Amino acid sequence: MIGTTWKRDSGMTGHCPTWSVLCKFCADRGEWTRMFLRYSLIILGRSEALCMSEPVNQIAFKCPECAWVTRFNVTDDTEYLKEIVERRKGRLLYLPPVEEWGKENEEIARQLASLGYVGGR
Repeated sequence: MIGTTWKRDSGMTGHCPTWSVLCKFCADRGEWTRMFLRYSLIILGRSEALCMSEPVNQIAFKCPECAWVTRFNVTDDTEYLKEIVERRKGRLLYLPPVEEWGKENEEIARQLASLGYVGGR
């Protein structure tokens, strides 16, 4: 998949799509909504619970309009996936900063504040 639909990058995600990730459901209504990165999860070993037989970078995007979420399992060399984890200081899961979450940013900030979260704003 690397080189055709995904390419490696030097960021915390480790991979980025070679196309614009647009919402299928919004497109069905005549709108093309750009989806935002929600998380990237490195799965290094076999995971029967997640139906993974090889190491992957699971990357999820969410539509800020209709809230549809889609996941992609990007296969790559185990060594490169470990490099991504090193960039993340040993963390398998990467969540982008709230500021990158798009339209729902203010609603998320309000909900976090109601739960006692006091960072970042």
